[in-house]
Amino acid sequence: MELLHQQPGHEDAVVFHAQQCLEKYFKAALIAHGESVQKIHDLRELSRQLGILMPDWEADPSDLTRITQGGVMFRYPGMEAHADDAARAVGITKQLRQRLSGWLRTLPEDS
Repeated sequence: MELLHQQPGHEDAVVFHAQQCLEKYFKAALIAHGESVQKIHDLRELSRQLGILMPDWEADPSDLTRITQGGVMFRYPGMEAHADDAARAVGITKQLRQRLSGWLRTLPEDS
């Protein structure tokens, strides 16, 4: 995502990979809490589930909706991500990824 973001013309792929990255991190955190994970791609719903388990978890639902929709919409002809879509997705993803990876690193090895 970050490498593609450094090169113009890959905005669609940047948003897609941002969505995929967050989806995997959210699901990893849910699994680490012992939850079974639904086969969904909705970041807003995954974040909501995470918020039940982690009271201090917070992510802007409108940001997550944009990234979820962008991860799908921009894969089809006629729909294109713009540079600002990609930049926003990268910023949000980096912030949330950092928070979740920090939390995941605190878990014991056998969890």
